[in-house]
Amino acid sequence: MWKSIKGQVKLELCDISVYLATEIGLCVLGMAIMICIQIFGHEKSYFLIGSMIATLGVLFMVLFGNIFGMCMGFDVAVSMGKTRRYYVPSAVITYFMMTLLLVAGLFVLIRVETGVYAILFPEKIKESIPVLTKFTLPWVVGLSAVLTGCGVLGAAVVRQFRRGKIIILAAWLLGCWTIPGATDSRDRNILDRIGNAWGQWFAGFQLPVQISMLVGAGVIFTVTAYLLFRKQAVQW
Repeated sequence: MWKSIKGQVKLELCDISVYLATEIGLCVLGMAIMICIQIFGHEKSYFLIGSMIATLGVLFMVLFGNIFGMCMGFDVAVSMGKTRRYYVPSAVITYFMMTLLLVAGLFVLIRVETGVYAILFPEKIKESIPVLTKFTLPWVVGLSAVLTGCGVLGAAVVRQFRRGKIIILAAWLLGCWTIPGATDSRDRNILDRIGNAWGQWFAGFQLPVQISMLVGAGVIFTVTAYLLFRKQAVQW
């Protein structure tokens, strides 16, 4: 198993380098935009636009990168003689480490961006964005677990069902439409209200319970994906 994990990590080194560079680049781009706005627009407040853009980029790269990376990796590994029993766990562990690194990168970037603005604009007001201000180390682990589970399950769904890609796209759009309501308490339409409802329900738990729920969801998604992968054939 360890040799399988090492081999999988070596295969993904190029991808993780690109992902990290993209994450940092998006944050720097957002920071440059905010600095220009503050210099030329004379705004009285600022917010962490760089970290927000980087967060969206990481979500997209992690979910879709893991989904389609595992879909192709499964075919290659199995066709070259590797068993499903060894490939799937090694791939899951590798993708979890990649996701953990990227999410930890967000944790660092949020604090770097906050520090840069505090130095450049000490007299201006920082607008609070709860999703970013409450992003502590326990969330790094919880989000990494659930995102890995979503990516692995997404790969299994894409391979298992003829319209798997449509299912994944629909799930992505549903998340994009409901998460703002869950995080910002928006109430503009029914999707905002749905997001607001489950956001308030989730916020009712203590932090350790919330993290445990995220990790538990990630484990359930991963086990479900493993059971689906065990019955799948190579698709070329």
